[in-house]
Amino acid sequence: MSPNCSESHIGEKLCFVGSAMLMMVTVYSFVFQPAVILYLFSILFILTMAIRVYSYWKANYLLFMLDMCYFANILSLLFVWAFPRSQEVQCVQFGLANAHAYCGAFIFRNALVLHDFQKLVSVFIHILPPLFSYLVRWLPEETSRWWYTDLINSGAIRGLLDWNGRIDWFWLMLVPFLLFTLREVLYFTIIYGCVKPDEKHLDSYRYLRRKKYMSQFLWNRISMKWHVLVWILLGMLLSACALCVAVVAWSNYLFHSAMLIIQLVMITWNGACYYLDYYPLEFEHRSSVIEVADGGQTSNSHLGAAASVSIEKDLEQKVELSPANAIDGDAHIGNNGRIFPSVWADHSQDDIVSSHGLSQSTGIGLLSLKPVSEALSADANC
Repeated sequence: MSPNCSESHIGEKLCFVGSAMLMMVTVYSFVFQPAVILYLFSILFILTMAIRVYSYWKANYLLFMLDMCYFANILSLLFVWAFPRSQEVQCVQFGLANAHAYCGAFIFRNALVLHDFQKLVSVFIHILPPLFSYLVRWLPEETSRWWYTDLINSGAIRGLLDWNGRIDWFWLMLVPFLLFTLREVLYFTIIYGCVKPDEKHLDSYRYLRRKKYMSQFLWNRISMKWHVLVWILLGMLLSACALCVAVVAWSNYLFHSAMLIIQLVMITWNGACYYLDYYPLEFEHRSSVIEVADGGQTSNSHLGAAASVSIEKDLEQKVELSPANAIDGDAHIGNNGRIFPSVWADHSQDDIVSSHGLSQSTGIGLLSLKPVSEALSADANC
């Protein structure tokens, strides 16, 4: 392969370089001037949300943006810009950030894929709130140095084993829990009770209900009419548990630091699985498809059928050998009964492959040549 960089996929290459530079700037700012992170991430959030609204509107994913994670991001910006000295707002922001936004990265299996803008945005919205809460809670003086005003100093002790026992349970745990519950009730009442969007419009409820483990252990055992109620009650239970973890993070510097490190390691691991497990597979099949296409026109149908069978067998073996390596841990079943890793599935519809599990655009029955990142556009999005 030539070491020279081709002019194709220029947007993805720029995204890769830009995201790598952003990580370096973030690390440098965290050590020397934490306020730069607040400025930079605030600007990036506004820009990325404008792009995401447009792209999600076109892809019928707009309902995702009514999730609690987005509310936690908006509250984080309001906290540092409009209410930087409010202890009550700090507590509510801390609870939502380190419970709902933090856990969202694990629930949706966020992956650090540097060339994929949408996957980077999904990582970004789950990192911003916990990071903002960390800076203001544990580094208020350092962060205030370059900030436009002094941020609230909650008097937290940064000793690794010190326990900060001053906990405002009402604002730190009860209010975030009530906000989450209110959001759930209003969302399902308005969206599913009044609006009733078409099945093509995907949201977290529809997306997570399709997970094999959710269907096998929960939905298949419960009548359809109780699904929404069970979903709300389950969400409330998980919210309460996550908020208990947030209380521990509020009280101990080491625990909160470990939480952020674990989140970063998880999304980096998922990104490594993406690049090493699935991207080479997609590139290999793309190359084999091109070779088949260059083999001649007289026997295209026979060559195409052989290539299709080979590709499907490889994909089935991939699922059987390492099912846990899928970004979301599930497999996708096409119309022909073949099993594909979920990375080939677009969750906005049940089958992105044709009735044969393959694209017919080239006339030789081969997999679509679009990058895997496009097929994963709905994966790990909140």
